[in-house]
Amino acid sequence: MRSGLAHGCPMHAAAVEFDDRPGPIRDAVVDHFARLERELGRAVKLAIDERHFRRDLDVDQFVFELMGLIFAYHHGARLFDVKRAQLRARAAFDRLVAAASPT
Repeated sequence: MRSGLAHGCPMHAAAVEFDDRPGPIRDAVVDHFARLERELGRAVKLAIDERHFRRDLDVDQFVFELMGLIFAYHHGARLFDVKRAQLRARAAFDRLVAAASPT
């Protein structure tokens, strides 16, 4: 992996390192994740418009939970077993999407 972080994300690592340290690096990390959440929200809204997701879906909650899955995957993959983290993340993602889908 080019980042040097097997199964990791350099931005996630920076978020953990700089979340409580004011300054330009923290500002850049906050900007990165704010843009990521904004774009994920746009994708979820598109899925709603295309009727792949329920019309009453709470977009912000969906994005929050999706980001939680991403962070949980990185944590599990780096500290524990990569395969287990992949299986758990996939199962959680499938449940999240199923809950968002129209009945």
